[in-house]
Amino acid sequence: MQIYWCDSNNGNDLNDGKETRPFKTISKALSKLENTTQITINLETGIYDIIINNYKNISINNYNDSTPEINTCEMINCKNVLINNLILHNIKLISCENNKFINCKIILNEYTEDIIITNGNTNILFNCISENCKIIINSSNNIITKCKIINCIIEINGNDNELIYTIIQYNKKIHNKEEYDIENIILIKKSHGNIINNCFLFGTFINGIFIEDDSHDWIIHDNIIETDNCGIICNNCSKCNISNNIIKTKNTSVILTGLSNTIQYNKLSSININSKYSTIINNALL
Repeated sequence: MQIYWCDSNNGNDLNDGKETRPFKTISKALSKLENTTQITINLETGIYDIIINNYKNISINNYNDSTPEINTCEMINCKNVLINNLILHNIKLISCENNKFINCKIILNEYTEDIIITNGNTNILFNCISENCKIIINSSNNIITKCKIINCIIEINGNDNELIYTIIQYNKKIHNKEEYDIENIILIKKSHGNIINNCFLFGTFINGIFIEDDSHDWIIHDNIIETDNCGIICNNCSKCNISNNIIKTKNTSVILTGLSNTIQYNKLSSININSKYSTIINNALL
C-alpha cells in the first residue's frame, strides 16, 4: 500500500509526500498511484479539492486531529474510494460504484449546493452529518445510514435505494442565496426501496415522504414522523408496505391511493385511503 501526506498550507508538490515532506495537493498524491496498488492519502488541516476520474482503491482521510475541508468532491467512474472524517461542501458522483463517505460533515457553502449521485450503484453515506443541502440520487442501490440530515431535501430518482437509521430534521428553507419552495422533504420518483428506522422531524406546511405516480414496492417501516402537514403521501402507488410507524401530524398522517398496498400496525393521527385491493389492519389512532 502506498501512503502519502498532503498539507495545503505548508506542503509542496515538489516534495516526496512523506509525513515530514507532504505534498500540497491531492492530485499530486494520486499521480503516484500504480494500477496494482492501493493508496492512502492523509490530509492536514487546510482546503482541498477531490476531482478524480477512473480511480479505484483510494482512501482519503484526516490525519490525527486535523480538520481538512473539501470545497469540491467530484468523482467519475471511480470504484472503492473511501472518504473518511472530512468536511465537504459538495459531492458529485457520476458512474461510481462501491464508494463510501464515513464520519463526514457535509455543509453547503456559498460556492456549491448539492449532493448528487448519478448512475453507478452501491455508494454509501455512513455516520455523516449533512446540513443545508439538496441530496439528489439518480442511481440505484445506494445507502444512507446512521446519518443526521438537517435542513436538507432528498430526491430519489433511482431504484432500490435505502434510507435507514437516520435522523432527518427540517425546520426552515434551505440555501441562503436561493430559497426553494419546499413541499416535500423526501420526493421519490422510482420504485423499490427501503425507508426503515428513521426519525423525521419537520416544520410547518411541509410533507414528509411523497411517492410519485406509478412507483411501487417501497417498504416504509419503523419510522417516527412528526410534521404539521402530511406524514406520508403515496400517490397512485402499488405494493407499498407502510408498517410499524409512528406518524404524528396536525394534518392527515397517511394519504394512500393506488392498488395492493399494505398499511398495518401503525400509530397515526388520521388516515385517508383510496387504495383498492389493499391490506389495512391493526392501525391505531394517536
